[in-house]
Amino acid sequence: MGRSEMSLSLNLIITALVSIRGSRVRFKAFPDMPELSSEMFMVENLRKALNLRQGYMSNTTVGDQSTCDGSAHPPLEALKYIHVPKPLGLVGPEDSWRVCNVVQTLQEISEGLNKQYSEGIIATMVRKRDCTSFQPGRGLNFLVSDIKSGKPYMNFGPLGDLRLFDMPFDAAPGFCWIVPNLPSDSLSPDSCWRLRWNIERAAIGCLSSDPLFQWASTPSTAPRDVKV
Repeated sequence: MGRSEMSLSLNLIITALVSIRGSRVRFKAFPDMPELSSEMFMVENLRKALNLRQGYMSNTTVGDQSTCDGSAHPPLEALKYIHVPKPLGLVGPEDSWRVCNVVQTLQEISEGLNKQYSEGIIATMVRKRDCTSFQPGRGLNFLVSDIKSGKPYMNFGPLGDLRLFDMPFDAAPGFCWIVPNLPSDSLSPDSCWRLRWNIERAAIGCLSSDPLFQWASTPSTAPRDVKV
């Protein structure tokens, strides 16, 4: 498949897992909703790619839109080369292929976010005279925003330490934020990923019964070097 030697980002693997499951459960909960799309959308920050000065305060976030379908059936030929270790038994070779496929797609898009890409966005906005032209079209099924690398837990002087960084639920459903860990999470022997979901109650019911989600939300006992 040409992908066995790729080094996949852990953050993108989590993003892919969340995107695939979030998209599927909304399709399952609302099969007749015509505006839902299988495309995935991920928020990216261009600050590092543009090498901006430290004091730059304006917004540098853009959206990556992937047409990769998290429900697509893998080629039968590909399944022959996928070995699922016992600790990943609930995942299955099909979902293993889907996760890797989505991660590779998102990673290729992410690697293309550079100064030239940013200049293209600005040129498009100027040409169309529309500052929202770089945003994805409506109808996307699920959006994931990874802000885990942020460091909100610090001492704010007279205000004291921040106790909890949270996201308000005032947006339309179909979102998940990967939020920064609590300082106390570092004391846990298990790796921790904090997710803030914003989906409908019916979709939450489908999510909690999903085997892939159950596996992903259970503390792992597998060695860190498990290969698929």
